[in-house]
Amino acid sequence: MGVNPLVLVGTAVLGIGVLLHIVGMATPVWSVSIVSDDYSVGPFKSCLLTMLGQKCSTNENVPSEYKAVQAMTIIGVLFGGVALAVSVLIFVFSLMGKSQHKMMPLLAVGASFGSFFFILLGVIIWGAAIHDDISKAFDIGYSFILSIVGGVLVVVGGLMVFIGGRGSVSS
Repeated sequence: MGVNPLVLVGTAVLGIGVLLHIVGMATPVWSVSIVSDDYSVGPFKSCLLTMLGQKCSTNENVPSEYKAVQAMTIIGVLFGGVALAVSVLIFVFSLMGKSQHKMMPLLAVGASFGSFFFILLGVIIWGAAIHDDISKAFDIGYSFILSIVGGVLVVVGGLMVFIGGRGSVSS
């Protein structure tokens, strides 16, 4: 049977997407101070660069918008992890010459769309509810962009795995 190259590339793209989103989610540079790059805010932490080094604090006792973004980004990682695990299984099964259940490619693409949906929802909540309130003093940071790019790569990789994985299914 052999490995469909689309499954291999799709799994790699999916893995890169999940990794980019995890880095974007974990780094506190979703919004950066316009005046100076000394202060940045993310869903989980806020950081201030001082003469003694960078001082970060965990975002506790924050408004519900922060908690919503935290929840959506974590759910996006979980769905992305499921999509990645299923795509790796599809790759391993095709590498071993075994057929997999016909639902596996569908599960991979479904989980990747779920991941994209929750990542996008977290980004929209951040942009509309949090960044909009502070937009006069803050600019969009690289972590925000990494999460968006990661979400797009997750869904593209999931689609590639779905298309490539349909060729080696059994009933």
